[in-house]
Amino acid sequence: MALILLMIIIASWLLALMGAMPFWSAQALTALSLAGLTGMVVAEQVRRYRIRKRCRRLGASIGLHVCNLGGLAIDAQAEATLFVTENDILIETDQVVCQYPHEQLNAILFARTNLVRKLSDAKISRFLGLGTVHGFSELREMLRRNELDSRLNILMILAVCDTAETAGILVLATSGITRAIARMFKKNPGLKDIVHLVGSDGKRSKLVL
Repeated sequence: MALILLMIIIASWLLALMGAMPFWSAQALTALSLAGLTGMVVAEQVRRYRIRKRCRRLGASIGLHVCNLGGLAIDAQAEATLFVTENDILIETDQVVCQYPHEQLNAILFARTNLVRKLSDAKISRFLGLGTVHGFSELREMLRRNELDSRLNILMILAVCDTAETAGILVLATSGITRAIARMFKKNPGLKDIVHLVGSDGKRSKLVL
């Protein structure tokens, strides 16, 4: 959205300089676009403040804004907040709180969205340490159709132990620097052995703290 508003500003002034649009129209569009950008910045700052405040209450070392792409009992692409505490991973919305103790997590895989589109089901399943191949075709198709907000450039795939034989899969999207976020998770003693990163070559790479 921010990019669209910036393009509106640039295009309106180009048209005004070319004589195809009155200058007052360009000024009006610029004012409206800047108001929209300001609103977006303020909303983002408020959200970050709320996440930091909630982190302090929970004693969480990590708080991330995430988007549900599968596995959670909320709507597809619904927004949520993920917190990492000493013993659990919590995923919260206004209506739902999902709690996953560290010992119930088999693997957490981080990858850029553009890499996941190129990985086969077998390779992703192997990276997660799954005994059987899990299907990710719907996820890849959604990414190929560019249905995900372009700011959400990181995928987190969590393998959660449901029983001794099966693992549930959670797929979340977030934004930031993939390696930096993965290292934040790896610093948690309860997660350090299960955090993995897909490198730019499409192979699972080791993280060094």
